[in-house]
This record gives sequence, C-alpha cells and structure tokens, in this order.
Amino acid sequence: KGAELTKQIINKIKKIQYLNTYFDVSCINVTTSGQGIVYVMQLDNEKIKSINWETSKRLIFGSLICFSSDYFLNECLIGIVCERDEQDLRKKGWFNVKFDFEACEVISYPEFGKSYIMLETSAFFESYKHVLKALKTFKREGEDNFPFKENLVYCQNAMMPLPKYLKEASVDFTVLVDRKKKIQMNKNDPRNNPVKCYISNPASWPSAEQMRLDKSQYEAVKLALTNKLALIQGPPGTGKTFLGVKLVKFLLDNKHSWWNRPNERHKPILMICYTNHALDQFLEYCIDECKLTSGVVRVGGRSKSESLEPFLLKNLKQSLKSKRQIDRTIYYNIVNQYRKISTLKENLASVSRTLDLIFNCQAILTIQKLKNYINPMHLDQLLINHRRNDKDIDLNFYLIDWLGLLDFDEEDFVGQLENLELTEELHGQFVTGLNADQDQEEESKELIQNNEQPNLAEPDSEEEDDNFNKERILDDNFDDFTSTKVLNLDTKELLKKEELYDMIKTYRYQMGYSKEGKWKVKKGKKVIDADFEKLETTLEKIFAKTSNQYSNNDLSLIENCPNIWRLDYTQRHLLYFHWVNKYKNEQEEKIKQLNNQYNNEINQMQELRLQEDRSIMQDAYIIAMTTTGSSRYHSVLKDIGPRIIIVEEAAEVFEAHIVSALSKHCEHLILIGDHVQLRPNPAVYTLATQYQLDVSLFERLINNNTKRVMLNNQHRMRPEISVLMKHFYEETI
Repeated sequence: KGAELTKQIINKIKKIQYLNTYFDVSCINVTTSGQGIVYVMQLDNEKIKSINWETSKRLIFGSLICFSSDYFLNECLIGIVCERDEQDLRKKGWFNVKFDFEACEVISYPEFGKSYIMLETSAFFESYKHVLKALKTFKREGEDNFPFKENLVYCQNAMMPLPKYLKEASVDFTVLVDRKKKIQMNKNDPRNNPVKCYISNPASWPSAEQMRLDKSQYEAVKLALTNKLALIQGPPGTGKTFLGVKLVKFLLDNKHSWWNRPNERHKPILMICYTNHALDQFLEYCIDECKLTSGVVRVGGRSKSESLEPFLLKNLKQSLKSKRQIDRTIYYNIVNQYRKISTLKENLASVSRTLDLIFNCQAILTIQKLKNYINPMHLDQLLINHRRNDKDIDLNFYLIDWLGLLDFDEEDFVGQLENLELTEELHGQFVTGLNADQDQEEESKELIQNNEQPNLAEPDSEEEDDNFNKERILDDNFDDFTSTKVLNLDTKELLKKEELYDMIKTYRYQMGYSKEGKWKVKKGKKVIDADFEKLETTLEKIFAKTSNQYSNNDLSLIENCPNIWRLDYTQRHLLYFHWVNKYKNEQEEKIKQLNNQYNNEINQMQELRLQEDRSIMQDAYIIAMTTTGSSRYHSVLKDIGPRIIIVEEAAEVFEAHIVSALSKHCEHLILIGDHVQLRPNPAVYTLATQYQLDVSLFERLINNNTKRVMLNNQHRMRPEISVLMKHFYEETI
C-alpha cells in the first residue's frame, strides 16, 4: 500500500505543469553567505544530464523550492535558491539554498545524507516575495493609512482633486514652451507669456501649440497636473514616453513646489517601470532632455546602459566612500556589525568543517571531544593504561589503537622477533594498545636483556649483531611510545587522516619494520600507499552505515558491554559511530542556534545597508527602479516618502506591484500605459482565467470609469499599418 501511495503521489506531482521535479536530492554541507546560513544541496547528476545549465532558467537565484523525504505526507521544507554556479551544477549537481524564515512560519532544515524529493516553481519567486512582504505592512499600519483608499478600494473616481502639493502652487511653464512658437505669438495675449501661473487655473496655461503638443497630448498634460490620480493611455507610437519626459521636465523645473518646500525634508520623484530595459530607456531620455548631471539615483544592478553608470546606486556609494562623504555613524556601525558576522562565520565554519571531515572519512574525533558522550566505565577502560603508564602519553593513542587503526600484518612483526621467547607477550602488549603497566614494562626489558646480552662495543659475529638489532627494536618501541614523542594532540578536536597516517608511519618505524615488503618505511611511496590505503579502508568501515545492520537492542548491548576491549572491530566501530552520532546531534543543535544568530546579524547588516542607501536616495530629485526594486526597498521608500510616483508601462504591471510601491506620503500618482497592447502575465494560467490576475490596476481603474486621456495621434507607423489600429481601440486614432 505504501509503494502504491508513493506512486500515486509522484504521478500527481509530475502532472503539475508549473513545477519542476527532482528526485534523490541530498544535503552535503552548510556554509555562510552575505544572505545568511545556506545549505549546499546536491542533485542526482544521472537524472539531470540533459539540462544545459548555462541557458536554463531552472534553479536561478530567487527560485522557490520545497523538499520532502516522505513525498510531502508529513514533511515539507521550504527554501530559496540563493546561489548557483553553472560548472558546479553541471559537474557535481551542487547549488546553495537558504531556508528563509520569511518564506514560512516554521523553519525546518534538511538532514545530512537524507534523500529528498524537490519541487521548484517555474515562477520567479524573488519578484513576488518582496511585494507580498510589503503588502503585509498595510495591515499593520491600519486602513486609514492605506494610500489612495478612496480611489483604489472604494472606486470614488468621479471627481478627482488636485494633487495636494499643487493646490496653491504657482508654477512656471517656460520649460515646456517652444521658444520659436512663443516669438510668433501675439504679445498682447497673456496666454502667450508663459510666466508663473496657478495649476488650478488651466485657462492661464500656455496653449498646445506653444508646447508643441497635439490636442490629445495637451489634454493628457492637463489631466496629469490637475488630478492626483492620472491615467494616460497611449497606443504604440502616440508619444507615451515623450509625454512622460515632458512631465518630468516640468516637475523638475518647478521642484520648489514638491522637493525643497520650506521646513520639510526632500521628497523626490519615484520613477517605476516593469522591466529594466524600459526603465533605462525612459531614464536616459529624461536625463538627456533635462540635462541632468546629478540628482538621479538608479537603483538595481541589472542596468546595461553605459550612460547611466554615474547614476547607479552602487557607484554613487563607492564614490562617496572614496571621498569620505558617507555618514560616519552608519559606516562605523557597518564595520562593527561586519566583525560580529565574521566571528559567527568562523564558529559556523569550524563546526561545519568538523562534521564534514568526520562524515567524509577524513578524520576521527579525539578523546577530548568524545569523553562527554562515552559511558564513564568505558572511558575508564579506554584510558586505563594512561593512569598506569607515563601521564604525558597522548590520550588519543588509546582510541586509535582501540579502533584498530594501528593494526598491522602479524607475520612481518613475528618474523623480526622469531628468536625471542617473549614474542607473544610483547606482541600482545603492543597490538592491544600497551596494556602492560609501567612495572610490567621494566620487567619485560630486564627479561629481554637477560635472554640475550649483546656486546655493546663491537659485535664479533653476524649473530650477535642481529641480536643487538632485535633488542634495539624492542627498547625503542617501549621508550618512544611511553613518552611525549608520539604526538601532542590533547587540545585538538580532530585527528585528520594525514595526522593519523603520520602517527601510524611513526609507529611502524618505531616498531622496527625493516623486512622487504609493503611495510618497509624507507622505501617511501610503497609504504605510504599501503598504509594510507589501509587507513582509508578502516575509516570507511567505521563510517559505513553500521547502525543500519543492528537493532536498537544490539546497540544497547554493545553500549552496556562490561569491557569494550573484548568487542570485535565491527562492534567497536558501531559503538564509536554511536558516540559520534551523539556529538553530531549536539553540533547540529549548535548549528541551528548559530544559524539563528547569524541570520539575525545578517538582517541587522541589511538594515544598516538600507540606511546607507536611504542617506543617498533621500537627497535625489529622481529615484528610478523596477517594480521588484520598489517592493524590495519598501521600507526605505516609506521613510523617504516620495510625493510623486510615475509608472511607465503601467498596464503591464501587476496591481499588487504598484500598490506595494505606494505610501501615505504619495500625493500624486501618474500611470502611463496601454492595456490593449500589454497586460500582466501570470506564471500560472489559472490565476489569470479564474482570478483575473492578468488585469492590471491601470485597466481596473479604466473599467471603473476613472477619468483618463487616450493619445490618438500616431507618429511612428506607416499609414497602411496605422489604419489597422482602429480595429483594436474604441476611439479614433
């Protein structure tokens, strides 16, 4: 039944068109990044060979993914792709995931070595994430602070008032007037002298001819400047962008009415577009037409325009830092925060590296780290010789010997000691980990010396010389391995494979291996390869999934055995693995705590970075960003409080994206677009057909009879093409 249920779940998942499904995904490491703690996940390369990661949109930055080890019956871990390297994906199947606490109410983390099924949405979650987060703030602020509540919620659009900042403002239209046209006009007509006049009196404005605008464009300018919410619709080629630039030019020339008002802080224009390309094009046009050399901030790192390089936020920050003009308080706070993050990062890296080395068969834990997880009786048994022998001997030598890492070919050793009567006793003393105490050691030395007394001056025969060498072997073994010459590792957490190998090599040399064969130390590579291979094999045995071969009862018996030296090596490895698992569980809890601390510090760092950005943006005339950028910088924009927001290609933007960019400080919203030409494009088709998510705020307001002006003079198309437009629009073009 379980297999059948699993099959049904997999089939249902595969039928969901907007999901990418991956099987056998595992977690292999934890690391740190500028976004917080990230987990390194690995795909099954055999199942993704056909994907071209250089061009694929799969697993890009910001993609929303979820994991489950039980096909989503009881477990669902939610994360976001925070980094991917095409080469790592292609060769190893590696990518980085952040299990973001903002994405779900309960945070869960993957377990190392566990196999997961992974689902990825085809929608770009990063662009929605900040919008959804921004929308949540409106509930906290209350209904009274919802921007344009009467128009957006209650659709009270019959009478649209003037923008608040323009009600009593005296403005100058000179910048919009064509000087050649002005000269030709009758000087006695006050309309031909576009000096200061009031917005509330359109009769005093310059004429359409003076502004070089056609009738519909002139009406659009009047609508935009006399309504706090203005809709300008323009079919292709009718001058939407041209008109938007004209409005920006006029507003900049009259910035005294909205930017540097007395006793108020600066409140810039916010310019928003759906795509980076449209934003760059619009902003370039504004900068050229208005002859701007400063006062513009282009937010976002995806601009491809060289002419906008001096206005990019990151370049402005760098310039201010080089001139030492950045806010010093913010700067020092960032430096201090960076130090905190670096300390946490080092701690996390240390814990992560330790677990990585252990579970990849590259090291073993030392006694100092394991002692808290070992049965006290077993710890006494493991270190019994430490109390009997020289107290300076390295504790980890006993653990290494108990695990069998010092075991060797018995025939080689016996062959060197074949003429000694005490071979078995001495062999047992060394192989079982120096089980003789100090008195036994001295007694054994005396026995050896009494058995064959060598001539220490000049040996007269080969036999005497051989006996001298054999005695030297035994004396060296006792002297060196009961002294501090082995390795002083009492303060270490790990014994890495290379260090273990050095210990074994030293041990074999001191044990006197000199016969021809695989253990001959002086022959270099031959010995190293043999020892190293043996060491790797033993480590792999220790870290094999031994626990799966035993029941809990078996493990309990081994854990409570009366003497751990009587266990066979498989049982010893299982018991050691059990100790390591206890250590691992404690370290994973430590990682979770450090994870939370690190994420908190990263969030504080991001807040400081936003303060730094805010200090630059608040003094600009124009802030330009995409809709995604505006939602990401929602808190900053709320503090700066732009009075004027201009949205280009507004009919292409989701309603939520525009609403999330608004704040209670916004007094003037100008939407320019064409819902007949472009509409929002939801990633899931059902959301468009059943929930009208493809209807923009621009289109909804038009459908609710909000006053708008449609540009109807086609300037760009050939006549034979422009005549086709009348079939798509109600009004004559």
